[in-house]
Amino acid sequence: AGAVAFEKACGQTDPLRRLWAVWTEAGAIGAALKLSNAEAARIKALCPLPQTDTPFRLAYERGVQLAVDALILSGKAEASQLKELQNWSRPVFPLNGKDAVTLGFSPDAAMGKALKAVEAWWVKADFAPSREACLAELARQPRT
Repeated sequence: AGAVAFEKACGQTDPLRRLWAVWTEAGAIGAALKLSNAEAARIKALCPLPQTDTPFRLAYERGVQLAVDALILSGKAEASQLKELQNWSRPVFPLNGKDAVTLGFSPDAAMGKALKAVEAWWVKADFAPSREACLAELARQPRT
């Protein structure tokens, strides 16, 4: 009931989110109700309900819609946070493969692993580290 009241108060009513709240067997929902592939995928992404310490990290990794759904369904949503999340633009990770090659990485799996590790570090720091800080972190990564 709390999520429904919050949805109404924020003008964010969503039948798929409500369906998930009462029927969390994602595979059964899609088959029984003949949902579109996109609708079934959205419901399935919520099973189990993703947990994160910040909805912005979840939005970065899995999309704003999923983060909004998870925030509302968690019962911990605040209207101001929901609005901020909906207006949020996904930041662009400041490094790429060329940066890694410049630092001496070979274009191989180790380079990809290093870039992913730095991106995870950047996301965990709430996207705050600068390009220079990310380059320094990349330089500390193993090359094999």
